[in-house]
Formats: sequence, structure tokens, C-alpha cells
Amino acid sequence: MNVQDSSSQPFFIKRLVANIECANCGTQYELGNIHVIGRRGDLWITAVVCGQCGTQGLIFAMVKEERVDELTVRDASVEELLGFEELSAIEIDDVLDMHRFLKEYDGDLISLLNETETPQS
Repeated sequence: MNVQDSSSQPFFIKRLVANIECANCGTQYELGNIHVIGRRGDLWITAVVCGQCGTQGLIFAMVKEERVDELTVRDASVEELLGFEELSAIEIDDVLDMHRFLKEYDGDLISLLNETETPQS
């Protein structure tokens, strides 16, 4: 989605906020309960109401509007799917390692996904 299209910006922000969980009960916000109330530069202000417990709040979202390269998404090939079957299950240590990596990562998502590594043996 192109964030720079001004007509789609409020919808984009609502979809972004819909991924956030209520601080009180942990339920994700529904699109109908998210209201964009303002914008100042890169800062978007939204009012939310939890559909589960009724808690109300404000969410501030900082969204930089920089043009980035397109990311191509495709279905996995048969070879890739077979390769996934050979992988071990994701363990809690794997999740913690990824958390540490992302916490220190200084870059954007497109760059991260386009980076290639040599397979580990």
C-alpha cells in the first residue's frame, strides 16, 4: 500500500492501530472502534474503544512518509515448502534471539527482507 496516497492514509493508520491490543484486556482493536482524530506532520492521533471491555484510549502513531522500493510477494515454491518441513520447530530461544536482533536493528523492513544470508549448516 502506498502511504503517500492522501485518500488512503486514514485507512492505513486504522489498519496499523488495529494490530494493537487493548492495555486492559488484550483484545485487538476493531476497525469500527478506531477513529483518526488528527495529524500533525508524521504524528497521527487516534481514539480507540475496546470492543471487549469498553476501555477508551488515545494512540499516537508516528508514520514517516518515505518512498521505498516495492517488495515482491509470491507463493512458496514446492522446493521451499519441502525445505520448511525439514526445519525444527521454533523454540522460545529463537523468539528471544529475534527480539534482541530486531531491537538493535537499524534499518527498514524492506532492507531487512531483501538481505540474503548464506545457509547455516
